Amino acid sequence: EQFGSGLIFRAYEAPNLGYDNMMDGVRLKFSPKQGIDIKGIIGKQRIFWDKGEGVVRGIDGEFKLNNIIKRWEENKTKITLGASFISKYQKDNDPELNLPQNVGAYAIRTQLTRGKVNLKAEYAYKINDPSADNGLIYKPGQAFYLTSNYSKKGFGALFETKILDNMSFRSDRYAGQNNLLINYLPTTTRQHTYNLAATLYPYATRLQGEMGMQMSIFKKFDKETKLGGKYGAQLDVNYSLVRGLDETPLNDVTKEPSAARLGYSTNFGVGAAKYFRDFNVEFKKKFSKKIKTTFSYVSLLYNMEVIQGLGGTGTIKSNIFISDITWNIKPKHTLRFEAQGLVTGDVLELDFNKNEVSILNLDNTQDQGHWIMGLAEYTFSPHWSISAMNQYNVGNSIESKRAHYWLFAFAYLNKANRYALNIGRQRAGLLCVGGVCRVVPAANGVTLSVTSSF
Repeated sequence: EQFGSGLIFRAYEAPNLGYDNMMDGVRLKFSPKQGIDIKGIIGKQRIFWDKGEGVVRGIDGEFKLNNIIKRWEENKTKITLGASFISKYQKDNDPELNLPQNVGAYAIRTQLTRGKVNLKAEYAYKINDPSADNGLIYKPGQAFYLTSNYSKKGFGALFETKILDNMSFRSDRYAGQNNLLINYLPTTTRQHTYNLAATLYPYATRLQGEMGMQMSIFKKFDKETKLGGKYGAQLDVNYSLVRGLDETPLNDVTKEPSAARLGYSTNFGVGAAKYFRDFNVEFKKKFSKKIKTTFSYVSLLYNMEVIQGLGGTGTIKSNIFISDITWNIKPKHTLRFEAQGLVTGDVLELDFNKNEVSILNLDNTQDQGHWIMGLAEYTFSPHWSISAMNQYNVGNSIESKRAHYWLFAFAYLNKANRYALNIGRQRAGLLCVGGVCRVVPAANGVTLSVTSSF
C-alpha cells in the first residue's frame, strides 16, 4: 500500500535487499461515489519474522474532480487532489527524556494532466519525532516533491525535484538500517543497471535531509535518418544532483525542558555541500536484424564521507564507459557481450578561473581506483542461460588489492519458477534497489536461489 508518493506511508518489500515493512493488520477501502476513494489502515510493521513494537494508523483520500464535478467531465485538463494522515504509537520508556508516544504526519497532493503533460506535487509535514536517526531532537520534519513529464511519439522529457528535512519516520524510534520505516522518500537519481555504475557508487536518499533534482531527455531517431540508419536508434541523456540543506546548528541539546532540543534550524533552502552528481548518456542502435548495441558514458561525483559516513574518504570522481552488444545467433539462441571500464579522477576538467582544460587528469588514489569488467552471457530461450563475469580492480593504488572477482552464473526458468546458481567471489559494497541500499559483505562460495511467482 502507498499513500500518494509515499512521503508519509508506503508498505512494500524488496527481497533482494532483505527489506520488508509490510503491515500485519487491517486495511479498508471505501468508494462512496465515482471519483472518490478512501482508504484506512491499522496494524504493526513486519521486521523479518517478527513485528515492530509501534502501532501504525492512517487514512488517505483521493478525489478525481473531473468525475465528481459533472460539468468538468469533458475538460481536457484532469485534476486529482489527495490528502493523507498517518499516526504511529510507541510507548515512552526513556528514563531521561519525555518522548512523544503519538507522532502524526500529514500530506497533501495534486496531479494535473493535460494532453502530453503530466504534473504531480506533494507536501508532507511530520511533528516532532525524536529518534536514533536525528539524535533524539524535537525538530519537526517536512518534505516537498515535484515531478513533471512531457511525452510524444519519439520524444520524452522528465524533471523532478525534492526537498527533505528530518523526515525519518519509523514505528520504532530506535530502529536502524532499513528496518521499520513507515514512509518512502523517493530518490531523484537514475537507477543504473550496469554493474560498475550500479554497485560501486550507488546513491540512497539521506533521511536526515537533502535537496535533489533530476532531468532526463529521451529521443528516438527514426529509420532512414543519419543517426537512425536502417533500423533506428535511441538516445537518453540524464543529469541529477543532490545537495545538503542550508542548516544552522543551535547547540541546544542540553537545554531544559527537553522539547527545546531542536538541534538545528533551516529555512528549507539549499546548502553548499554537494553529496552526489550524475551525468550520463546512453545510445542504443540496432545495426542488423541480429546485432543490437548499447553504448553509455557515466560521470559520477560521490561524497563518500557523507553518504556512507566514512570519515576521511572525501569525494570520489569516477567516469564509467559501457559497451553492450547482443547477437541473436538464431531463433531462441542469444549471445551477449558486455565490457565496462571505470577510472577515478577527471577525464575532462574545465577550470574557468584559470582558463585551463585538463584531459585525463586521473587519480587512482581515490577510493579503490580504476576497474574493468567483462561479461559473456548465452541464453537459450525460454529456459536456460549461462554467464561468466569478471571484475578486476586493475588500478588500485595498493598493489596487493588488485583483485579479480569472478562469477559464473546458471539459471533455469520454468513457468513461474526461476532457479539460479552462482559460483564465485562477491565484492564488499552496497546493493541498492530503488534508492534503498544495504551493505553486502565480501564472500567466496556458492549461492542457490529459487524464485516463484504466485
